[in-house]
Amino acid sequence: MLFRSRYIQLVCAQEGAREKGAEIVKFVQGNAGVVGGLASVPILLDILICAWDTLKGLRGDEGAPLTMTRLYSQLENFLWVQYMVRKGHLSPEQVRNTDQYTKSEIYKRLGSEEVAVNPLVMARVAHWILRRNQIEFVARDAMAGDDFSADDRLRWKATHFLQCVNPTDERKDEMDRTYVFAHLTLHEYFAATHIAHCFRLGGGQVGGEELTRIFEELKYNPRYSIVWAFVAGLLAEDGGGEGVELLFDYLERDPVDQFGFAHQRLILSCLIECAGALSVRREARLMDELFRFIWAQYCADRKSTRLNSSH
Repeated sequence: MLFRSRYIQLVCAQEGAREKGAEIVKFVQGNAGVVGGLASVPILLDILICAWDTLKGLRGDEGAPLTMTRLYSQLENFLWVQYMVRKGHLSPEQVRNTDQYTKSEIYKRLGSEEVAVNPLVMARVAHWILRRNQIEFVARDAMAGDDFSADDRLRWKATHFLQCVNPTDERKDEMDRTYVFAHLTLHEYFAATHIAHCFRLGGGQVGGEELTRIFEELKYNPRYSIVWAFVAGLLAEDGGGEGVELLFDYLERDPVDQFGFAHQRLILSCLIECAGALSVRREARLMDELFRFIWAQYCADRKSTRLNSSH
């Protein structure tokens, strides 16, 4: 933490913004459980510093508690706006504060004929790659299947979220370059964005069939442990209700892991990200089940310890 604090203060001092540096350090220290992991990754810490002036909604004591999803959602908004500024679709004067734009407004601007970017295409690509346990990808290969339309391929753009693996690829068409997401958590966040979109499609045929396939294959996949937490948080951002309840319907649906802690970790991580979005009765039941499980493990561990000591 000492290195991070010094790095933040050094970067902000170079900008002539020492007070800003002190504010960021205080924010990171006060929210270590949520921000600590992000702040330990240089590229994510740089994004946090750049986006600081646009994160006012997360920095106060009022409103909903800070969660990993809320933080990454705000960083996503910031990076999309910066992309549009870089491409000349927005002027710096229009974006003095990213808070003035909601995510739906940003997505609408991105989807306009002028910008022609569909963030949900990148989200689907992120899920496609993660599902195959890949990190690097070539956009044309990732979008070669029937899951992607010709319009999807037209609306693929290399953005701030991606890094080109091979410098010589810069001479190639964007679709033929090899990319990685700037950090694995950004990759996981966008994979979650795709799954959350499937939930928003509801119990209909398109969303339902895709969700069934995803949960049958990936429910306890370790690569998706953070993804599910992001999904819960993204659905909670919609106001909770039906989407979050449907998520927990799938999480509690068979098969349920009866051995070890995988299921309990999954439920707890999702509950943390969507606190208050579930029905009171369901949340109370899940918390009671978690408490009973933890207590049973504690009692079993104590009994085992006594038996071992007696021998």
